[in-house]
Parts: sequence; C-alpha cells; structure tokens
Amino acid sequence: MTAGRPPKEIDVKGKPVAVMYKRRRMTNTDLTGKRFGKLTVIKPEKNFQWFCACDCGGEIVAHAKKLTSRQIISCGCVQTKRLR
Repeated sequence: MTAGRPPKEIDVKGKPVAVMYKRRRMTNTDLTGKRFGKLTVIKPEKNFQWFCACDCGGEIVAHAKKLTSRQIISCGCVQTKRLR
C-alpha cells in the first residue's frame, strides 16, 4: 500500500469503487483576540465573517477561511506599501 492513499474499496463484482471524501466544513471556532499577520480579530459578523482591526488603524471584515489560511494578513496597507 502506498503512503497517503486510503485502501481501495471493492464492490461485489471485485471492481474498485470510487470513494467520496467529505469536504471539511468551517466550524464555529472562536477567533476573537487572535492575530493573523497585522490583523487582530475583534468580533464575529455573520456567515463566518469576522471584524478585524489592522495595526495601521484600518478595519476590515474577512472570512474565517481567508484568515486561517493566511490569504489575508492586513487591511490592504501592505499592498499599498509594496506599490510605492
């Protein structure tokens, strides 16, 4: 068996069956007070959205998945500094 692959399921006729994987769902994890880059999570909004304050003084509402996967690390101030 190779590493990382689950064992194949076999149907009644001896043929391999496709295995459906469950998608991971976002849970109601409390992110209040946690830091992601320059952002500090202040309070929850609706539908996994979080209100965050940036170190530069800016504010942003971001999705939990974008925060936890480090796709959003600031209110946009980092991109503006890079363009200069």
